[in-house]
Amino acid sequence: MGTVLAGSRRALSEKPIISTTIASTSPLSFPRSTCEVLWEFAEKKLPFVAIHAPIAGATSPVTMAGTMTLANAESLAEITVSQLISEGTPVVYGGAVTPFDMRYGWPSYGAIEYGMFSIATAQMARFYHMPSYGAGGGDKCKPFRRAIRV
Repeated sequence: MGTVLAGSRRALSEKPIISTTIASTSPLSFPRSTCEVLWEFAEKKLPFVAIHAPIAGATSPVTMAGTMTLANAESLAEITVSQLISEGTPVVYGGAVTPFDMRYGWPSYGAIEYGMFSIATAQMARFYHMPSYGAGGGDKCKPFRRAIRV
């Protein structure tokens, strides 16, 4: 659909009019549907957010350090695969890590750790010299204007 709207595959790659977020399933697994979307976007050099979304204490270690280690591995795996498919695919390093409220048995989106995980994600992106996306950033973050070709 993007190719039709842009006029050609080349035009779509040069001026992408679509983007997406692609997330692994924690802990570090990639369902077939995720791999198919990753392949399509990388093959066409369309920008995407390589997002990690573990839930601390449920699908990842309970500690922040352990969760961020897993989250980083998930994003780096997506970035690496995209570059192996098509070098230069624009990628944004992103995350949506949440702590797990063990008392009630659900993710705690209002916890202070939610914001701390977003800050840690931004710091990791800065370390890799990549644009970042953090959950809760909303529309104030325009990552694809700065998406770099790795």
